[in-house]
Amino acid sequence: MSIRFAFHQLDPSPALCEYTEAKLLGVVEKYTKKAPMIHVTFSRRRRDSVAHCDVVGAYGTDLHAEVKAPSLYGAVNQMAEKLRRQLKRHKDKVKHHKTHAKQRADRLQSEAEHHNLVFVGEKAAVLH
Repeated sequence: MSIRFAFHQLDPSPALCEYTEAKLLGVVEKYTKKAPMIHVTFSRRRRDSVAHCDVVGAYGTDLHAEVKAPSLYGAVNQMAEKLRRQLKRHKDKVKHHKTHAKQRADRLQSEAEHHNLVFVGEKAAVLH
């Protein structure tokens, strides 16, 4: 897993980078087994601090979270929570999809046994 930080109109802060890395690693490692690439950008818009995060390669999708907050640390906390919700939603979708496929396969297998059918590839053959 690689994390890249960028600062726009702000001075780079190693403490903020470490804090953000710890927060994001905790969230991402909980919901993914793959090692995605993470791009985090910190900037300032008027009076608000903005934290923008792109997670590339999590469940085959790209996730984005952008948060405005009075402080950068508050923005990081909210951004981590947004990513957690997105990752959980994607994980549930993948898990639910696999469950449906397994249930369908089990149902077809039980119907085949009931009618004495054997599946060979995509076609069914009748046993005598």
